[in-house]
Amino acid sequence: EASNENRDIREAIKENISKAEGIFRLLSGISTKKSKLYGQRYISFEVVAHGRQIFFYVATPASLLEAVKKALSSGYPGIQIEQAEDDNFFSKNGKIQGVSGGEFELSQSSYYPINTYQLSEQDAFSALLSGISNLSDDEGAAMQLLIRPANKSWLKKSRRASKGYLNPDKKYGSEKMMSIASDVAKAPFKSASNDDKPKETKQPDTIDQKKSEIIEEKSKYPVFETIIRVIASSDDINKSNALIDSINLGFAQFALNNSNSFKFHKSDDSSKLATDFIFRYFPVNKNKNIL
Repeated sequence: EASNENRDIREAIKENISKAEGIFRLLSGISTKKSKLYGQRYISFEVVAHGRQIFFYVATPASLLEAVKKALSSGYPGIQIEQAEDDNFFSKNGKIQGVSGGEFELSQSSYYPINTYQLSEQDAFSALLSGISNLSDDEGAAMQLLIRPANKSWLKKSRRASKGYLNPDKKYGSEKMMSIASDVAKAPFKSASNDDKPKETKQPDTIDQKKSEIIEEKSKYPVFETIIRVIASSDDINKSNALIDSINLGFAQFALNNSNSFKFHKSDDSSKLATDFIFRYFPVNKNKNIL
């Protein structure tokens, strides 16, 4: 009976993930012509824990409100969407001195995927929530996921990287043009004997083939420029640091062998961190973290 129950839970999680994938496919269509000053429009998904309660929010520009509502309703027809004010989870006693946090970034190139439920069948999100549950009344923590559609050129570069593992001696795009220019420049100095030597072709090994597959798999899905920001607040900075450490442990589950993982950059300026969180700051040139 227990195995059947676990199987039912896994199937329910897979079904919800499939619904979420549909939502993100719809949200990938919100891209507009990128402004050098303002960049793409973006959306914020937020989890806020305050005391013993956990809240889920989506913050969106007014111009995208209806599109986001339709996307969420298409994935979850029974969802109830209510407009809400920002939740002030910051400790009144600890103030800014009790704030800790930072941002997560990919440890490797964005072409390489992180671990997912499809690969591990582990519910990493539940682990993240458990780290910020059952807080005291004067404690709060939040995770903020800012997303905007990635540039279309990323897809071309990603597929080029995938092919590179299968054909390591073949040049693509700009590398090919540079190679041709180099060959032309060297041509007058080559001897005839050098031309007769056959070139050895490197064959991809099992690891190269696997890397090519996982990069190709990631390129099948919509991708977004992303900021993952976490913050905690309490009357004691040590408590806040402990909450951030707990969240950090949860993100460790996203590590995928021979591929990618998250690395945490702790903020040394609590005031700036809080300001960036409150105003959902997403710099125009912050485009290396692509999920």
